[in-house]
Amino acid sequence: MPAALTAATIKAAIRDSRAGKRWAKADALMPGLQLRAQPTGARWTVRARLNELQRRWDIGGVCEGDEDVNGLACLTTARSRAMRVKEMCRKDLTPDYVVREFTTGMSIVRQEALAVKKGPPSWLYEKAKEEFLAHVLAKKRADTHRDYTGKLRPRSSIVSTAAPSHPSPAIRS
Repeated sequence: MPAALTAATIKAAIRDSRAGKRWAKADALMPGLQLRAQPTGARWTVRARLNELQRRWDIGGVCEGDEDVNGLACLTTARSRAMRVKEMCRKDLTPDYVVREFTTGMSIVRQEALAVKKGPPSWLYEKAKEEFLAHVLAKKRADTHRDYTGKLRPRSSIVSTAAPSHPSPAIRS
């Protein structure tokens, strides 16, 4: 059974992450909360079940002490963040915007405004198909381009203006 995370555990995680070590410890007081030491830094994560799938969210960097410092979260803050994420998952709500708020400091309202302003990030299918075929034509062999063109533009969609090479059979009445 996991033990409650302490100041000594947090200090060890920060020290070990600076030394390039990797490990994770669970918190007994907040099920799902983990303190993870990684070469890129010590991080808080929370595991929860959302729509029948077990997922893990990174809820911020780790700092020593009882106060948050420069966007890094203390143990008390990490526990409250974990509780909020788990509560959202219990209600079948995705906590992605909340987690992004924890890690970036950007409010949910601002995130939604930027998402609306940004617009769709992708091309329409026809544009993507044309760009892909242009890339294949420039970078691959002609046979490859012909094969891909045949797959992406089926013969039924290609309109031929040439006369048929064989006469059609006469229709008898």
